[in-house]
Amino acid sequence: GGSAVVSLMAAPAAQGLFHRAWAMSPSIRQLRALESARRWEAEFLAAAGVSSVDEARSLPLDSVLAAQSAVIAMPASNPSSPAA
Repeated sequence: GGSAVVSLMAAPAAQGLFHRAWAMSPSIRQLRALESARRWEAEFLAAAGVSSVDEARSLPLDSVLAAQSAVIAMPASNPSSPAA
């Protein structure tokens, strides 16, 4: 939860949506480098069956949650996995 708060506060698309935030127990290790974030984005988009973030924005919630679950379930030891 805390890492999500920190990420949202830093996201340009969320600018102006928050007046204040309290990030309780953010895991700094979850805050990845840009290259890693892009790999995870690509995995999410592939799991969601879309080719861009703009397309993903139009997905129903169930599809977003299913794609998220698929990416979370990816083994970290998989060489093609973003975590590798």
